[in-house]
Amino acid sequence: MSVLGVTALAAAAAAALAWLVVSFSAPGRRRVVVEWLGTLALYVALLAFFLKLCRDAWQDERTLALVAFGLLAAVFASGGVLSAVRLVQAIRGRISANAGATH
Repeated sequence: MSVLGVTALAAAAAAALAWLVVSFSAPGRRRVVVEWLGTLALYVALLAFFLKLCRDAWQDERTLALVAFGLLAAVFASGGVLSAVRLVQAIRGRISANAGATH
């Protein structure tokens, strides 16, 4: 399995684990941090998946697929950056406990 495949699986597992923790946690600062961590993990999993598809399209010289998957990879990369910023803000306590990633 490639590095992108391992990254996607690990990030998907982290997102699922974060989802379970959030589901059974009371509202609070810890829950908000775990929400943003899970959101970031989901974006990383999707980004790794679409980067793998971009690599495959590049190798097969499929231009339309490369453009489509590259656009989706860019969207998920920007979402990942935003989630990382919000995660840092949540860790620093700059996000209220009522305004998590699910709101």
